[in-house]
Amino acid sequence: SSSVTGSVPSMPKMVSSTISAVQSLPDHKDRFRKLQIHLEICERCSQAVSSPKFQDMIALEQDLVTKGLNPKSEKELLAFLQDPSVKDKLKLRLLMLCEACGEGHS
Repeated sequence: SSSVTGSVPSMPKMVSSTISAVQSLPDHKDRFRKLQIHLEICERCSQAVSSPKFQDMIALEQDLVTKGLNPKSEKELLAFLQDPSVKDKLKLRLLMLCEACGEGHS
């Protein structure tokens, strides 16, 4: 019988543990809220990076830097510049990349 009571925590310990858990609840809620925000940011980043258009733009940027403006990359660049779904700041970035690579003047 003593082995059973020895493994059961005393009432004061259980009460103390419960009080401690309840007192730390706001901290856990705050951590959970921060984790939810972090996960949402990760999901948005993952969606943006995995979109085919984003992958195509990365490939174009790399081509512009490594090969300069050629007929193929010029056609792709024009397609991005004329695409209304591409944000203006991304279009500007592509144009500045062309200029930085010495290919801005055709």
